[in-house]
Amino acid sequence: MNVEQLGAEHAEPRVSVLLMVFNHADLVATAIRSVAFADVADVELIVVDDASIDQSVQVVREVCAEVPWLDAKLLQRSVNSGLPAVARNLALEHARGELVFILDADNSVLPLGIPKLAAALEGDLDAAFAYGLIEKFDARGSIGLESWLDWDPERLPYGNYIDAMALIRRAALEAVGGYPDQQSLAGWEDFALWLAMAEAGMHGVRVPDIVGRYRVSQYSMLSITGIDHSTTWTTLLRKYPRTLESAAKRRTGAG
Repeated sequence: MNVEQLGAEHAEPRVSVLLMVFNHADLVATAIRSVAFADVADVELIVVDDASIDQSVQVVREVCAEVPWLDAKLLQRSVNSGLPAVARNLALEHARGELVFILDADNSVLPLGIPKLAAALEGDLDAAFAYGLIEKFDARGSIGLESWLDWDPERLPYGNYIDAMALIRRAALEAVGGYPDQQSLAGWEDFALWLAMAEAGMHGVRVPDIVGRYRVSQYSMLSITGIDHSTTWTTLLRKYPRTLESAAKRRTGAG
């Protein structure tokens, strides 16, 4: 794996943005610029290119050169992991901030998104993470909102309702072992993380403002929820029985 420092290196960044890239040369520039122009000074960007075969790495270097004030590090893998969780955990290993924000190459964070989430964590020192509203959009424009429900483990058996774009205390993320990376999770690593945190007695806090934008495409998780995830649910039930099974029993009055 090749590690390359891009831009000025800050001594002690408070926030580490973990950006995953795989064949998104056409979109990653927007994601990087959204971090560079965010209203937060003590931030670093950790980019993991998961063995892209397009021009993603070249674009990352070029855009970072345009915003030299942004402390950015490029981690270039030679073999694709096949799982977002592997790339995110790799980025986490290189992160220095006490808070980490998760960003994919086809999404973006709004200028006040990270500061608002950080303020929410300051207001709830026991919260493991903070999340806000996410605007979903496609080529036609805005198509709705994600992450609009308050944190409640009782809702988790119905499915994931919190987008990956959240500000997480690094200590909390490390305490649950980072992102679960079983192949059977089939892209549901974010859902598994919230379940792991609920299982550990952690909680999140919601910000009632739009903090980021999620691009919905034919390849995004939001657009393929109709596929059979029975194996994924089996894995989740086995890993997080206290959260999923006990909540289901309470709803039905069983047990």
